[in-house]
Amino acid sequence: DLSLVGDHQSHFLLSPRPPLLWIHVLPILDSIIAREGCALMHLQFPYVWREFERPSTASEFHAFFGRYNQMYRSRGVVSCLECNIRLPIGQNLWITGTLDNCYGLQRHTCYDCFKHYCY
Repeated sequence: DLSLVGDHQSHFLLSPRPPLLWIHVLPILDSIIAREGCALMHLQFPYVWREFERPSTASEFHAFFGRYNQMYRSRGVVSCLECNIRLPIGQNLWITGTLDNCYGLQRHTCYDCFKHYCY
């Protein structure tokens, strides 16, 4: 657990900036998701990695999203626990790489129980 912000706390209150850099964390995460039977359920990157230090779409941080999404696809079908629709919906990904306010956020996952929902 690399949590820097407690449950129900705002990431805006995190000061000073976290000493961890994504360039040091990604190799660890890559080794986890590369293992057969990986049970990783949820990633939530620090706000400063996603917003203030937003890397380009050609960066290794951005490329990790593709590897993480592939790991989830290899698990087979995941369905919404509420309506049973297959997730992620359409062309959406588990972690979004679009350069908007959702950049680097994991979708379709309850932040309390880590179960999957479509809303």
